[in-house]
Amino acid sequence: MPLSLEQNDELCEIRLEGAVNIACAQELKRLLLDALASGLDTRVALDGVTEFDACALQLLIAASRKWRQDGRRLAIAGCGAGAVAESIARAGIERLELEAVAETLNEE
Repeated sequence: MPLSLEQNDELCEIRLEGAVNIACAQELKRLLLDALASGLDTRVALDGVTEFDACALQLLIAASRKWRQDGRRLAIAGCGAGAVAESIARAGIERLELEAVAETLNEE
């Protein structure tokens, strides 16, 4: 479950890999809060995720709403296939609904 946060002058990027589940929820929440505190737009890369549970999904949905409230963009990349798409389907959330919450950045 490697989770990392990288930041430059324009963007924060949170990269998630492996199993992203309740076991790493605190760490994911901390990274999201750090990115939020930066005041920058943020991209969450899910391309390397092999397991993604409802807890992780809830954190991302809550984060995307907060970014939107603050007038910033949160892009969620890699949610269209694999473990992430399966988690979205199990939760009964339409992919388009999640995309409507998460703004798209040019880097996607």
